[in-house]
Amino acid sequence: MVTIILHTLGLWALINIFHYSLDGWQLLLILISGGSGKEFTAAVASVTAHHLFLISSYLLIIYAVAYLCGKALRFLINRFQLDKFSVFEIDSPWYYLFKSYDWQDGKPSGVRIAATLEMGGKCFLYVGILETFFLTAEGNIDRLVLTNAMRRKITKDKDSK
Repeated sequence: MVTIILHTLGLWALINIFHYSLDGWQLLLILISGGSGKEFTAAVASVTAHHLFLISSYLLIIYAVAYLCGKALRFLINRFQLDKFSVFEIDSPWYYLFKSYDWQDGKPSGVRIAATLEMGGKCFLYVGILETFFLTAEGNIDRLVLTNAMRRKITKDKDSK
């Protein structure tokens, strides 16, 4: 449904902004032929050869509309806290923990982080206040930016006998 709306908006913009007269029969032939037959090949060749600028504009329009709709939807979800409904929820527990959404008694003044990191075969413990964070596409932690950070080697915790 969203795709149909997006393509309809793209075609509407193409017709009204660029004053392109759409050949409905050619469009219908391209859509229903399934990519086979001489008529399909001729229709696609005709459209791409003569209207490359319009096709590029159409694709840019639908990509821009999709991007802006996604950003606007995320803004509205964050603004009105609609992610309390499972339909709008981000699939990442770290996001809600670090954004202080999991706190029942109000938002804390900061989030204190203790994280370990291995560099050059040595383990370090970093402790600090979370400034910002970045997640991977899968929802895992990618980077943490800490203020008032302290670092020390974890090997100091081991007993030296």
